[in-house]
Amino acid sequence: MSENRKFLKQMAYNVFWGQGDTDHPDCPECNSTMNFHGGDDVSIGEGYWECPSCGYSFTESDLDEFDVSIFKG
Repeated sequence: MSENRKFLKQMAYNVFWGQGDTDHPDCPECNSTMNFHGGDDVSIGEGYWECPSCGYSFTESDLDEFDVSIFKG
């Protein structure tokens, strides 16, 4: 499993269980702090994280593959 896939799998786990700073994780490409763009003004599933240093980004929908919820619909 690639490092980015491992990162996304861990992010999905952290988001589901509320662990760590999921709004500002460390970028898997350059280790800088990423920023979450989403919240009340963005529909569920349309939020995304972006690294201001290297430009790496991923969306909430990228985490769906690793969903740990038993209620996945």
